Amino acid sequence: MDYHCWACQETFEVCQCPGGPSCYDCEPTGEDCHCYADDADDDRGMWFLQIGWWSPAGFSLNPAHYPDGVVRAYGPAGEQAILQDGHWLVFDAEGNPMTKTTDLDALKAANQQFYAAFGALDLAAMDDICLDSDQALCVHPGWPPLVGWETIRESWRRIFDNTTLMHFNIRYINVVVEGDCGWVTCIENITSVLQGRADNFGVLATNIFIRAGSGWRLIAHHASPGM
Repeated sequence: MDYHCWACQETFEVCQCPGGPSCYDCEPTGEDCHCYADDADDDRGMWFLQIGWWSPAGFSLNPAHYPDGVVRAYGPAGEQAILQDGHWLVFDAEGNPMTKTTDLDALKAANQQFYAAFGALDLAAMDDICLDSDQALCVHPGWPPLVGWETIRESWRRIFDNTTLMHFNIRYINVVVEGDCGWVTCIENITSVLQGRADNFGVLATNIFIRAGSGWRLIAHHASPGM
């Protein structure tokens, strides 16, 4: 039977954990090393792989500490985070609730910032949330794909210049973060006045963000009509 470690990606004939296969604190490489047995009855390694990358920044995740089945992560100053309904509830060392923004919350906030700029018809605010990149992509409903921020920015200017009202009610379908990339799929329920004509309609949109130095920035927006 081999033992695998998701931290250092090594395989051992003997578990490196001081406490044996039930312990997740081995340090053969000087780092936390999470071994699990290559055994049909031992699925802890896959379970760790599925949840391990979702702990809040600066917190460590240790499945051996969950005898009651509650997923916890631990901060450097004794803080504790508990995973509940897909979100982390963070408490200080004394057990008092703390405000900590998760990646998913930050991504949704960035998505809302995009729609706030869109609804305000504010090109400067759109500059703030969109990534200035030649790789940026935008597909407006019924438009051909636009590539490169300068071309996309001009399309927003044209839309804003011809619109007097744009109100969004966003219904989220899926919000995903994978490393420094995140994407949001949502339904845009829109009330608009465009060139003097009022309209109500729905659009299915996918917005792709990448993590930049100052936070999440939109690099692709694809909107499909007819919802």
